[in-house]
Amino acid sequence: MELAQDAHRAAIESLQSVECDVTVMRSQRGEASHKIAQGHYVRSGAAVRVHEETARGTRDGVLKDSAATVLGKERVRPGERPAPGAAVRSSIPETAFSCDVWSHMLMQFHAPGQSRCRNLDEVLANALAAPEVTKVHEGNEEYVQIDVIIARNGGTDAHMQLLLDPRVNYLVKREILGPYSRTRGVFEVKAFFEPIPGVFMPVAATAQTVTDGREDSRLDISLSNVRVNQSVPSERFDLKIPAGTLVLDRIRQKQYKVGADGRPSGPEQDIVKAAALPVAKVDQVSNARSQTAAESGSLFRQLLLPVSLILLVVGSIWIIRAKKAAET
Repeated sequence: MELAQDAHRAAIESLQSVECDVTVMRSQRGEASHKIAQGHYVRSGAAVRVHEETARGTRDGVLKDSAATVLGKERVRPGERPAPGAAVRSSIPETAFSCDVWSHMLMQFHAPGQSRCRNLDEVLANALAAPEVTKVHEGNEEYVQIDVIIARNGGTDAHMQLLLDPRVNYLVKREILGPYSRTRGVFEVKAFFEPIPGVFMPVAATAQTVTDGREDSRLDISLSNVRVNQSVPSERFDLKIPAGTLVLDRIRQKQYKVGADGRPSGPEQDIVKAAALPVAKVDQVSNARSQTAAESGSLFRQLLLPVSLILLVVGSIWIIRAKKAAET
C-alpha cells in the first residue's frame, strides 16, 4: 500500500495549478438530466477560487490561509426587488461548493456527517481498523483496491472502498460507500486527461446512489477548457467585496458592513446563533430543505448549507448505515 499511497500523493502534488470550467448535471430515477450548476474553478497550490451559478443565484468564493470567504447573490424573479449581496467568512471545513473539482474528481473525500474533506493520507490515518489492500482485475486492467472503515455508529461500520489506477499514477478511479450494502454511494472518474507527459488530471466523473442495483439519483460532472500547471496570478485569489455588503464572520462570530477598502465599516455586532440545520441523517434532509425554504430571505443560511454533492455523499453514508442497521 505504501507504494500506491506515495504514488497517489505525488500525482496530486504534480497538479501545481488547475483552471477549468465546470458543469454539473443531475437526474433521478431514469429521468432526463438537467443542469444544476455551472462555474469556473481555479487552484494554485492550496489556494482555490470558485465562481458558480445555480438555481438559487451566484456565489464567488476564495479558500486560502485556512479560511473561506464567499460572496453570494440571490437570483431575482420577475417582479421581485433585488436582494442585497451578502458575504460569509468561515473556516474551510464549513464551506461547500457545487463546482468543487477536487471533491468531484476524487482527489479528496468526505467524512461521514461532515462537510470537511480529507485527502487519501488523512482517510487512511484516521481509519478505525487496518485498511485491507488487494489487487483486483476489471476487464483486462489491474487496480489497487483499498477497503477502509472510516466511521462506526451504533455498532454499524461506514465502509469506504477505493480503486486506484496504476495507469494514471494511482489516482482514484472509483469510490464506493457501503460496497456490500443494499444502498451504496458510487463515485467514479470516467475520463483522465494527460496535459503534460506523465501528469494526469481527471476531467469527467459521476456520483450515484444505488439501491438493490437500481440507480436512485445521479450527478454527471464534466470539466472543459482545462489548463494545468500554467501561471496563475496571486491576485486571482483576492475577493473584492463591494462597499455596503453585510458580512457574517463566523470565525470571529461578528457581523458588520464593509467599506470601500473592504474593511469593517461602522459598528460590529455579535452573531446570534441559529439552531444548527441537521445534515448528517438522511431522513432529516427534507426537513432541513423545508426550513431553508421558509427562511429564503436569509442568504447567509443558503451560503452555509452544503450543496447537492455534499447532501448526496452524506446522505448516501447515512442511508447505508440506516439500512444496514435495519437488516441486522
